[in-house]
Amino acid sequence: MNKHILKYVAVCLAALSFTACNDSESDLLEPKVYFDSKESKIVVEDQESMDYDLSARLSNKNDADVNVSYSILDSKYVDEYNKKNGTNYEAFDANNASLSTTSATIEKGKV
Repeated sequence: MNKHILKYVAVCLAALSFTACNDSESDLLEPKVYFDSKESKIVVEDQESMDYDLSARLSNKNDADVNVSYSILDSKYVDEYNKKNGTNYEAFDANNASLSTTSATIEKGKV
């Protein structure tokens, strides 16, 4: 009798081991928004204005539309980044920069 119980327990454990492992990529990675390039250097010399295209991407496809909003942050965020990463970046003066578009939508199923 004990041998039959052990067999059933062993079969159940084997079945559970196949169904318990679900290492699909979608479970490991939640969609995250990022910019195409990590850093951009913009130099404006002898121009009154300059256009720069900034685009956001998703780390992987999403089941719904993703709304992205853009803004020019206060220089304190650049200061925090510099301290954390040992860099010496300068922030845009919000009075000298503007965004023509402050939002975008990444459509369902696209990156």
